[in-house]
Amino acid sequence: MRRVLTASAFTTSNASGSTSCAAGFMEALELGTDVVILDEDTTASNFLVRDAAMQTLVPNEPITPLAVRARDVVEHTGVTMVLVCGSSSAFLLAADVVVQMDAYRMYDVTARAREVAQGVAASAPPRGASVFGGARAARAVELGSLAAHGKVATRGAFQVQWGDETLDLHAVPQLVTPSQTRAIEAVLRHWAHGQLAPGGGRVSLRALVDALESHMDRFGVDVLQDYGRLEGFLARPRRVDVGAAGMYTQLTPVNRLRQAKWAQLGADA
Repeated sequence: MRRVLTASAFTTSNASGSTSCAAGFMEALELGTDVVILDEDTTASNFLVRDAAMQTLVPNEPITPLAVRARDVVEHTGVTMVLVCGSSSAFLLAADVVVQMDAYRMYDVTARAREVAQGVAASAPPRGASVFGGARAARAVELGSLAAHGKVATRGAFQVQWGDETLDLHAVPQLVTPSQTRAIEAVLRHWAHGQLAPGGGRVSLRALVDALESHMDRFGVDVLQDYGRLEGFLARPRRVDVGAAGMYTQLTPVNRLRQAKWAQLGADA
């Protein structure tokens, strides 16, 4: 049987900048983030915006820029989106508030921005583009597939040896201490044994991080301690760091652990 490839569910170790940005954005929504902060200096330009001329020249581009989806995303998910930009007016009409920094002073220029943007052709939705449908359907991971085959050790703030693989977290600057990385390692060890998880076997990513947060809220970071092995240097990582750390790297704790086995669930899972 011929295998059909689709952009709705695929994996690659050579994603483009825009694909990486889109994956990270959707993973944040999937994990229940409240705020998404984007800086145009560190975000792929074609993920953010495509002007009218490029849309006319390349009408079948599969990437729908965020400028087209921004208002829809906010209204559909309730997430707060903060964008730092200075090169495109595409987001001005969609923004609730526009703040300008001038000589180190902050000014609310929302009214002026909308007035200026009215006369500028903002990015229009590509032909046939659908509205934002929310975070992708829940995915479930087989917890047993997370087990490391070999030595497990944290090396500094940005690297974990996980059996035969290396977890490289250099693209996750939000990890500010090796203690957070050691905590992520401990979370993986527990999940691999079906611990700190809602039930065993196959569990959705959102359910995993929800259960983890609940345990740490109740018992503190010490809930990550292993029986017979006390670790004195653990710091609580954010849920998005546990679920999607290292989104630009070869391997991540959950989303990109190559040995992990995933299954697609329904939207309500």
